[in-house]
Amino acid sequence: MAQKQWIVSAALLPLLWTGSPTPMLKAEPQVGDVVGMVLSTDIRALVNGQPIPSMNIGGYTAVAAEDLRRYGFEVAWSPQSRTLTIYETLDKKLHPLPAAQGKGQPAGAVVGQVLHTDIRALYSTDYGGSTIPSYNINGRTAVLMNDLQPFGDVTWDAGERVIRFEAQGGAGAGKIPRPVADGTAFSVTAAAEERFTVDVRGLGLYAAEESAGYLSQEGVPMLDAGLLAERLGYTVTRSAAGWSAAKGLHRFELTPDLVSARIYWDGMPTGTYAMTQPAQMLEDRPHAGLHDLVQLFGLACWWSEEGRRLELLWADYAVRDYGLPAGAQGASLPVRAAVADYAPRRSELPPVVLSLEAYASTATQGIGVPAGEAVNGRQQSLAEVSVPLGPQEQRLTGTLRIGQRPLYRGSYTVPPAGR
Repeated sequence: MAQKQWIVSAALLPLLWTGSPTPMLKAEPQVGDVVGMVLSTDIRALVNGQPIPSMNIGGYTAVAAEDLRRYGFEVAWSPQSRTLTIYETLDKKLHPLPAAQGKGQPAGAVVGQVLHTDIRALYSTDYGGSTIPSYNINGRTAVLMNDLQPFGDVTWDAGERVIRFEAQGGAGAGKIPRPVADGTAFSVTAAAEERFTVDVRGLGLYAAEESAGYLSQEGVPMLDAGLLAERLGYTVTRSAAGWSAAKGLHRFELTPDLVSARIYWDGMPTGTYAMTQPAQMLEDRPHAGLHDLVQLFGLACWWSEEGRRLELLWADYAVRDYGLPAGAQGASLPVRAAVADYAPRRSELPPVVLSLEAYASTATQGIGVPAGEAVNGRQQSLAEVSVPLGPQEQRLTGTLRIGQRPLYRGSYTVPPAGR
């Protein structure tokens, strides 16, 4: 990258300082604490030559990292690691947003609060990546324009009151191939696995030498849900509300009558599942049918050729949310979820389900289908839904799950057609 000579007056040094605004520092702030104010600004911000909505945080011009998706970048939110990664990409089209400043408010008017966050913002190029300071603004992640200086050119025009950021990869150097195919909003990969092996001996089910359940009169495997949960790394609890199992952001809770389960993701309810047959409480441990446990845990399963050994596989799926595609021109917006390392080819697994639900409306669902050749003996899956577009923007809730196990849930604003 060509180096530029900078001659800056003392009055402008604060605008070009590449650190974080010191007025917002507090002694050990907690997540969600108010650490500053968001002000409207009359400074115009340009990214890769296009205007972008901006704000004033602590005297510095900031933009929402999520908005960079429309300016030649991919921006991926990873809920498991709580990171937001900004990628410079080679060929993504630009769909700039209307950049009306302040919505009629005078410069310096308070328009929001800055909240302390534990989310890490990463800027990634083909020559490496770096963590940059970030701020929670009404659930979105803001970054200072000045903090992008190491990755390109940040320039300030005092006469025009314009701050510009040109990514270093303007001529191709530094940019990376797009991490997802066009139209893919969610990318899912298996980050880790847990296995549970069950042997059938007469009417008993055993994990090594430990009792793991029994075969019902109808021949249905009734597995010890507590033992299975513990072997898969879940935390099991009992309360007046029922028996529950939790791991990471996923939790489900059997109702006291054992005929249904309430399902949660990141503490929020995502639905209720009706058991195909009631679970049975034996020695204070619930035993549930194989089909129901496969659905609730999102398990892959397969039997040995002789039918006397059952293999169960639980995968810890890492989800990356790239946001809904921008710039749709037709009557609908296709949204895709791609799942890699899905499960061994020989296994049975609940389908990947992607649903998008408008507020006070029914959900649109897409069921995953095999996609491409198996890689290293693992299935690949692709789920797609089409969101009807109208003259007004829409608010949607998206849920991605395997069987009844939610992998991700998020809220989105869908712009009108052509935006």
